[in-house]
Amino acid sequence: MKIERNLLLDYQAACKMLPNVKPRVVSSILNSLLDRIMGQVDILNMTADTPEPTIEYCGITLSSSDIHSIRDTPDFGRIKTTPQGARVLISLYQAGGLFSERDKKAKVEAVHDELIAYSESEAALIDKTLAIKEAERKVKEEREERIKNPQNLSVTDFTYSLLNDIFFAHLGKCTGQQEMNIGGIPVTKTVLPHRSNSGKSHDFEVVFQFTDENGESQRISKNSMYAGNRRNDADRNHGLPNSRGYR
Repeated sequence: MKIERNLLLDYQAACKMLPNVKPRVVSSILNSLLDRIMGQVDILNMTADTPEPTIEYCGITLSSSDIHSIRDTPDFGRIKTTPQGARVLISLYQAGGLFSERDKKAKVEAVHDELIAYSESEAALIDKTLAIKEAERKVKEEREERIKNPQNLSVTDFTYSLLNDIFFAHLGKCTGQQEMNIGGIPVTKTVLPHRSNSGKSHDFEVVFQFTDENGESQRISKNSMYAGNRRNDADRNHGLPNSRGYR
């Protein structure tokens, strides 16, 4: 099972727990190893049964999966190291495989206890991941129940996001006004379109209005990104031909 990304150790932090090691050098070595591994891949003749190619380095058998577990690179965000990657990283370090030619005097020393403990934490992190997924499932389930049965809500539950999802689920999208009874309270939704100065783009101001249990008028809204533009102001919307490219 894939471990929740926020629970993984930062790659840079993992490298810094290896005495006398330079993260930049480690990255260069790992890239070189990955190039060697991928150089064995025959893409044209690969099948589902083709075994993952491996290489030997410092007496250790390495696959591309091993390298990626050390440097788990996301589409965005920080590079992480999985517990499996930490185990491989420690093995490479202890074999002397993470030093450059210029670092011949560098010595292998005791690995930080924190990295060793992390490398052995896979089962515990999987349990935490399962707990997170279960909590997320419950939150999603509760939200879906609120959207499905808005009559059970109270004013204290009202948020822009929840009200918007309720209206969309029950009445669909619109411009203008819609009204629903939510938790015994009439709620009015007003959707006002706003255009960019060029007239080529548009966005919406959305306003929810209702009277709470104390008889006080309440308003929950989302402003349009174009609300302050000249085109949306009757006193300033002159002289804006599309060709000028205003936004």
